[in-house]
Amino acid sequence: MTDKFEQIPELITKMQLRGFLYKGRDRDDTVKFCGPLHTSCGDFESEILVDSKFFNIPKIILTPVPNCLKPIAPHLSSDGELCYIAPGTVVLDIFHPVGQTLLCIQRAEHVLENSKT
Repeated sequence: MTDKFEQIPELITKMQLRGFLYKGRDRDDTVKFCGPLHTSCGDFESEILVDSKFFNIPKIILTPVPNCLKPIAPHLSSDGELCYIAPGTVVLDIFHPVGQTLLCIQRAEHVLENSKT
Protein backbone atom coordinates (compact mmCIF):
# COMPACT_ATOMS: atom_id res chain seq x y z
CA MET A 1 0.00 0.00 0.00
CA THR A 2 1.30 3.46 -0.85
CA ASP A 3 1.37 6.38 1.54
CA LYS A 4 -2.05 8.00 1.63
CA PHE A 5 -0.54 11.42 0.95
CA GLU A 6 0.75 10.02 -2.36
CA GLN A 7 -2.90 9.43 -3.30
CA ILE A 8 -3.76 13.14 -3.22
CA PRO A 9 -2.39 13.96 -6.72
CA GLU A 10 -4.43 11.06 -8.16
CA LEU A 11 -7.52 12.29 -6.29
CA ILE A 12 -7.03 15.81 -7.68
CA THR A 13 -6.75 14.43 -11.23
CA LYS A 14 -9.86 12.23 -10.87
CA MET A 15 -11.86 15.07 -9.34
CA GLN A 16 -10.82 17.42 -12.16
CA LEU A 17 -12.06 14.84 -14.66
CA ARG A 18 -15.46 15.05 -12.92
CA GLY A 19 -15.47 18.84 -13.30
CA PHE A 20 -14.22 19.81 -9.84
CA LEU A 21 -11.66 22.50 -9.11
CA TYR A 22 -8.96 21.83 -6.54
CA LYS A 23 -9.08 24.65 -3.98
CA GLY A 24 -6.14 23.60 -1.80
CA ARG A 25 -5.88 22.38 1.77
CA ASP A 26 -6.97 23.97 5.00
CA ARG A 27 -5.15 24.07 8.34
CA ASP A 28 -6.11 20.54 9.32
CA ASP A 29 -4.92 19.28 5.90
CA THR A 30 -8.42 18.69 4.55
CA VAL A 31 -8.41 18.74 0.75
CA LYS A 32 -11.05 21.06 -0.72
CA PHE A 33 -12.82 20.87 -4.09
CA CYS A 34 -15.63 22.87 -5.66
CA GLY A 35 -17.79 21.63 -8.50
CA PRO A 36 -21.06 20.12 -9.66
CA LEU A 37 -22.95 17.14 -8.36
CA HIS A 38 -24.77 15.66 -11.34
CA THR A 39 -28.35 14.39 -11.09
CA SER A 40 -31.15 13.79 -13.55
CA CYS A 41 -32.76 16.88 -11.98
CA GLY A 42 -29.77 19.04 -12.94
CA ASP A 43 -26.41 19.95 -11.52
CA PHE A 44 -25.92 21.26 -7.99
CA GLU A 45 -22.82 23.25 -7.08
CA SER A 46 -20.98 21.85 -4.11
CA GLU A 47 -17.93 22.02 -1.92
CA ILE A 48 -16.33 18.69 -1.10
CA LEU A 49 -13.96 18.35 1.83
CA VAL A 50 -11.80 15.23 1.81
CA ASP A 51 -9.81 13.99 4.80
CA SER A 52 -6.26 13.82 3.41
CA LYS A 53 -5.66 10.66 5.45
CA PHE A 54 -8.91 9.14 4.13
CA PHE A 55 -10.07 8.13 7.62
CA ASN A 56 -13.45 9.86 7.28
CA ILE A 57 -16.01 10.06 4.51
CA PRO A 58 -15.93 13.30 2.50
CA LYS A 59 -18.07 16.17 3.73
CA ILE A 60 -20.33 17.48 0.96
CA ILE A 61 -21.97 20.90 1.13
CA LEU A 62 -24.28 22.41 -1.48
CA THR A 63 -23.17 25.94 -2.39
CA PRO A 64 -25.67 27.50 -2.40
CA VAL A 65 -28.65 25.48 -1.27
CA PRO A 66 -30.91 25.54 -4.34
CA ASN A 67 -34.35 27.13 -3.99
CA CYS A 68 -35.97 23.83 -5.02
CA LEU A 69 -34.56 22.28 -1.81
CA LYS A 70 -35.64 25.11 0.50
CA PRO A 71 -36.80 25.57 3.14
CA ILE A 72 -36.33 21.92 4.07
CA ALA A 73 -35.32 18.76 2.22
CA PRO A 74 -34.48 15.23 3.32
CA HIS A 75 -30.82 14.58 4.08
CA LEU A 76 -29.90 18.26 3.89
CA SER A 77 -28.98 20.51 6.80
CA SER A 78 -29.90 24.18 6.88
CA ASP A 79 -26.30 25.11 5.94
CA GLY A 80 -26.34 22.81 2.91
CA GLU A 81 -24.44 19.80 4.26
CA LEU A 82 -25.67 16.63 2.59
CA CYS A 83 -26.04 13.49 4.69
CA TYR A 84 -25.48 10.73 2.17
CA ILE A 85 -24.15 7.92 4.38
CA ALA A 86 -25.20 7.26 7.95
CA PRO A 87 -22.21 7.33 10.31
CA GLY A 88 -20.98 3.89 11.20
CA THR A 89 -22.74 2.15 8.31
CA VAL A 90 -19.78 2.04 5.94
CA VAL A 91 -16.17 0.94 6.21
CA LEU A 92 -13.85 2.82 3.90
CA ASP A 93 -11.48 0.70 1.81
CA ILE A 94 -8.04 1.92 2.91
CA PHE A 95 -6.44 0.21 -0.07
CA HIS A 96 -8.46 2.24 -2.60
CA PRO A 97 -9.04 5.66 -1.03
CA VAL A 98 -9.45 7.55 -4.31
CA GLY A 99 -12.03 5.08 -5.64
CA GLN A 100 -13.85 5.15 -2.31
CA THR A 101 -13.98 8.95 -2.43
CA LEU A 102 -15.48 8.86 -5.93
CA LEU A 103 -18.04 6.26 -4.81
CA CYS A 104 -19.03 8.58 -1.95
CA ILE A 105 -19.66 11.36 -4.47
CA GLN A 106 -21.79 9.03 -6.60
CA ARG A 107 -23.76 8.06 -3.49
CA ALA A 108 -24.24 11.73 -2.62
CA GLU A 109 -25.56 12.40 -6.13
CA HIS A 110 -28.02 9.53 -5.77
CA VAL A 111 -29.25 10.77 -2.39
CA LEU A 112 -29.50 14.34 -3.68
CA GLU A 113 -31.49 13.22 -6.70
CA ASN A 114 -33.97 11.43 -4.45
CA SER A 115 -34.17 14.41 -2.06
CA LYS A 116 -35.46 16.85 -4.66
CA THR A 117 -39.09 17.64 -4.07
